[in-house]
Amino acid sequence: MWSKHHALLHDKYLQYLLTLRNPSPQQMRHLRERPKCVTS
Repeated sequence: MWSKHHALLHDKYLQYLLTLRNPSPQQMRHLRERPKCVTS
């Protein structure tokens, strides 16, 4: 279970991703790698 702070970090990260009009392949790869903390 995430702490509220941890969830807030994800919300801010997702909001940041939404500001990317044309994400680069590197950013897309990072997007797929980022949520690993969900399963760890």
